[in-house]
Amino acid sequence: MQYNYYYGQPYPQSFYSQVTANDDSDFNMSRQQMLLLVTPEELQKLSGRKIRTTVPNLGSITATVGPYDPNTNRVQLQNIVSVADGMNHGTLGYLPTELGGLQVLDTPGTGGEPSPQPTIPPDQLGQDVALTKTIGSFDYPSPTATNPFRRRRYRVYLEVTVPQAIAQTVQSALDRCMEVAKARALTILAPFLTPVTVGGLLAAIPGALSAALQAFTTCVATVPQIYPYLNRIKVDIKTSDKVV
Repeated sequence: MQYNYYYGQPYPQSFYSQVTANDDSDFNMSRQQMLLLVTPEELQKLSGRKIRTTVPNLGSITATVGPYDPNTNRVQLQNIVSVADGMNHGTLGYLPTELGGLQVLDTPGTGGEPSPQPTIPPDQLGQDVALTKTIGSFDYPSPTATNPFRRRRYRVYLEVTVPQAIAQTVQSALDRCMEVAKARALTILAPFLTPVTVGGLLAAIPGALSAALQAFTTCVATVPQIYPYLNRIKVDIKTSDKVV
């Protein structure tokens, strides 16, 4: 069974509709079926699958369906990533009625693959290492009494903290995704990367970080070796000011 994400109006709690590829109505979703209410039975069948849905407070998310507990009537959603800002919220539990429809992102037969699962035991991930890429920098005069020609370099850089084992096994993929995130951040920070305009830089960093995080998360979601460990990866934008 295949499902398509529902972005429509509020719907009755006890109602769901299905359409097939032969349905000529406006709801035909090309071999997908519309699900407006997610039942516990369907959640159990979807365990381990990657979905997109809406949940309270976070809005639209992607996540992997975890175990359903009939005693509490809650399902665990794992590797929850906000569609709006790319932030990873880890694992949270929800009532089936709190899921605002869903789309199975890795449904067999549509070209998707099963959700990637961790292949490296947690105790073998090693210490976290910090990988950096310069977003932009500029030099400016900083004379002293003993060195009237001294200059300093102000640098803004992307920092991604990742377990050492992941950094070693998928270095090229991490580098590619960091380049994507750096480029996204640069579009926001570029106007402030001069000695004259640097005053507005710190205020612009939170927006740039949000954009970079979303770009990085979207990129690594396509790398099965990285995605299962997304909750162990931290993305930040930092600055340094050093004598050159």
